[in-house]
Amino acid sequence: MYKFKCLNCLIEFEFQRKNRKFCNNSCSLDFRKKQKLRSLVVCNSCKIEKNRSEFWIKCPKLQRIHHECKDCGCKRIKERSEEWRLKERIRSRNRERVKRGIPLDSPLLKKRDGSGYIDQNGYRMLMRPGHPNCITKDGRIAEHTFVMSKHLGRPLFKNENVHHKNGMRSDNRIENLELWIRKQPYGQRVEDKISWCVDFLKQYAPEKLRND
Repeated sequence: MYKFKCLNCLIEFEFQRKNRKFCNNSCSLDFRKKQKLRSLVVCNSCKIEKNRSEFWIKCPKLQRIHHECKDCGCKRIKERSEEWRLKERIRSRNRERVKRGIPLDSPLLKKRDGSGYIDQNGYRMLMRPGHPNCITKDGRIAEHTFVMSKHLGRPLFKNENVHHKNGMRSDNRIENLELWIRKQPYGQRVEDKISWCVDFLKQYAPEKLRND
């Protein structure tokens, strides 16, 4: 027989096997209930009684429980991160204004909707999904191509491009644009040049062809 001390009632008892913790089953149930009640902690933020497993644990070895539950802690961290992003955006905007010589108290300047952006080559790009002359799948198109296509009433062909008269790539007024073509005749034979000229006139000036 082995002697043990009950963890619940603290009474010494004897048992024929080793590693016995409770004198009977009722003490075992009472001890588990006490442990469950002892594991409940009140959150300082939401004032709700929750289990210890729902709290932040700073040190797993010492089992130091944070004063906030995980839900309140995650919410607080999210609010702090959003506040930090807003402050960082304001600091970045102020640095850019100081660099350009703009007063810090000037109102926020917003570009007109649909004005597009200027790419690294100096061309203004627009978003027109579904247009036949789009250069990307998401619908990006050069503004000078879009203006010329709208002026002609048709999409541009593959062998056509648009030239800026004054050399300014961002000046996309129709008065500053002219249509260029890259197509050339295939050979030097007279018959080949004549057939090419006929096709060219049919495409761009059909009224100049005589019906013989």
